[in-house]
Amino acid sequence: MGGGMTSEYHEAVRRMKAQKRFRIHLIVFLSIQTMVVILNALFWQGYAWAVWPILGWGVGLLFHAASAYAPRGNRLDEKHVLEIMKTLKK
Repeated sequence: MGGGMTSEYHEAVRRMKAQKRFRIHLIVFLSIQTMVVILNALFWQGYAWAVWPILGWGVGLLFHAASAYAPRGNRLDEKHVLEIMKTLKK
């Protein structure tokens, strides 16, 4: 296994762990927010205050999703460099 494969393997493991942590975060978010909505519906029918914790926590959840699933910029740059190198060899 070359040096490049080792760093790619470690990056893949890191991303897999990040995605697992995000899925756990999502399950906790959905569970808690379900309880919040139920409490809001049972005890405060006149005001939908449950939307505020959903929005607040939801923003954090979106950032967590982006960090776990978004492509990394340096990987795209590396691909571009390799493509240019191939064209130069021709």
